[in-house]
Amino acid sequence: MFSASIMSYIAPKPEIQAEIVKNGDVLGAIFAHGDSGRHDQGALTVSVQLNATDEVWVRERYPNDGEIFGARFSTFTGFLIYSY
Repeated sequence: MFSASIMSYIAPKPEIQAEIVKNGDVLGAIFAHGDSGRHDQGALTVSVQLNATDEVWVRERYPNDGEIFGARFSTFTGFLIYSY
């Protein structure tokens, strides 16, 4: 299971979109839009079956400038539910 939360910046770029990705395939999307001088936060949790060589990461989709804002307010975590 993987979970991510993304905090948006405020003006001049108040909107952010991101994705949790497995081996390049999108598992789900996150959206946040700061407004009226306030930040916003979006979150997503997904459950997925993995093989030993699979990779999972968070990818910024918009504005796609390589910067995810939020310091410790933007997070990404994962944990094993069951191993067989």
